[in-house]
Order: sequence, then C-alpha cells, then structure tokens
Amino acid sequence: MATVNISFRTDKKKAAKLDSLARAAGRTRTEVIDEALDSHFFLQEVILARIDAGIRGADEGRFATEDEVQAEFARWRRAK
Repeated sequence: MATVNISFRTDKKKAAKLDSLARAAGRTRTEVIDEALDSHFFLQEVILARIDAGIRGADEGRFATEDEVQAEFARWRRAK
C-alpha cells in the first residue's frame, strides 16, 4: 500500500502518552497513530450511519414514544 507522510502538532502530554503506549505495545509512533486513525474513522462511520438511519426513520414518521424516551434516559442514568 502506498503511504504518505503527514505532519501535525500536539501538546507534550499527548506526545508522551503516545510514546508510552507505543513502547508498552512494542510498536512505533506511526503504528499507534495509524491504528488510532482506523478506530476513529470506524467510529465516525458508525455514528454517521446511525444518524442517517434516525433521519430516515423521522422522514418516514417513525418516532420514539414518550415511554421509550424515558426508558432510554433511565438506561443512561444507570450507566453513569
């Protein structure tokens, strides 16, 4: 796979944490950053797909009932 160099700035704490994680895993900074990007992209794709599904449902007139909304709020309060 072809690669490209990317440069960015971050604060010293994040750089130190990156180095610590890389050492602990026996990996390079690049490998850790690349894996983090893959995870971030996957998560964003999942979130956007769920948002799109919700919008489609709303467009079709499907909405949660008051009881469903309250049950979801209760679930989130318990998870804290």
